[in-house]
Amino acid sequence: IKTIVIPSSVVSIENYSFSNCASLSKIIIPSSVKTIGKCAFNGCTSLKYLFIPSSITNIGENAFKMCTSLEIISISKLIKLDILCINPNTIILNCNCFVQFIEYLFSHGIEKDELIIELCKLNADNGNLDALFTYAELLYKGEKIQINKEESFRYYQMAADDGNDLALNFCGFMLKNGDGIKMNKEEAVKYFSKAIEKG
Repeated sequence: IKTIVIPSSVVSIENYSFSNCASLSKIIIPSSVKTIGKCAFNGCTSLKYLFIPSSITNIGENAFKMCTSLEIISISKLIKLDILCINPNTIILNCNCFVQFIEYLFSHGIEKDELIIELCKLNADNGNLDALFTYAELLYKGEKIQINKEESFRYYQMAADDGNDLALNFCGFMLKNGDGIKMNKEEAVKYFSKAIEKG
């Protein structure tokens, strides 16, 4: 197993869940998860970077012990790092925002662009609100990926449905101007109205 996408119905990653999954290189953790058990990812020697959502407030001992390839982990400041046994060479980002995590990976050349984009898409498809908006932007602007405004609108729409006010405005503008999608001014007004309601 190289990639694991934990379903958004999961609230806890139990003790030893993925212990010694040596080939595991990507783990997508949704914001539904509140706790990670002890030794949950112990011995995941292929894991290179990991975003821990701010929803997680409790991580068990040795959760990342022997993750010898772990280069970057993004984790809340509220988590005590001393019990996690993170590799001393691992860069620890104290950010709760997936956007900052992705920007860091891009700007520091941590991984090939297409693999970072894949990571972003996996998180978006698993319902991460920040990832939905970020992936929509990448598709819209053609940053490190081919422009696809129709697909971009689909991801903006999902982010808007989850209450992202910027996505509501983007959907409105794209529909109003027929920007990459069929013009629909009536539908655009609905999105703008929702954005105004959110303030």
